[in-house]
Amino acid sequence: MPPISLSTTSSAAQCIFIYAGTYAEQVYIPARAAQLTIYGETTDTTSYTSNTVTITQGKSQDDSANNDATATIRAFAVGLKIYNINIANKEGSQAVALSSQGDQQGFYGVKLTGYQDTVLANEGFAVYAKSYIDGATDFIFGQRQRAWFDGVDIRVKANVG
Repeated sequence: MPPISLSTTSSAAQCIFIYAGTYAEQVYIPARAAQLTIYGETTDTTSYTSNTVTITQGKSQDDSANNDATATIRAFAVGLKIYNINIANKEGSQAVALSSQGDQQGFYGVKLTGYQDTVLANEGFAVYAKSYIDGATDFIFGQRQRAWFDGVDIRVKANVG
C-alpha cells in the first residue's frame, strides 16, 4: 500500500480510520495547520482491551541517532488525537513506542508497549486516558511535557538482561 499523505497546510480537521490488522512501519506525524484524529478499529471504545489495530516496528538506540528517531509513532502535530491503537516497539532494547512532541495531544484507549523508553512525553501538554503502558526501565520519560494520566494501567516488566 502506498504511504498516506495528508495536507499539512489545510485548515480543515482531518480524520483517519485504520482497519484491523498489524502494520509494521514507523509513522511520522508532522506539525500541521489543523487537527488530526486517528481511530483504530475496535469493538469497545471505552478502553484498550478490544483494540484490533497494532502498529509496530523495531528501531532502537542501536541503529538511531536519538530517542525520538526510534519511535514507532513520532507525533509532532498540535491537537493530535489517537484512539484505540496498540503501539509497540521491540522488547529488550532502548526503543520508543510513542514520541509525543506536540501540544494538546490526546491518547485514548491506546496500548503502548516496549521495554526501555516506551513513552517519550517530551513537549507540550498531553492526556493519556483509559490506556495501558508497560516497560522495564525509565519507560515513561521526557523533558518538558505536562502529562495527565487518567485511568491508565501502568505495568512494570521484569528486567531481561
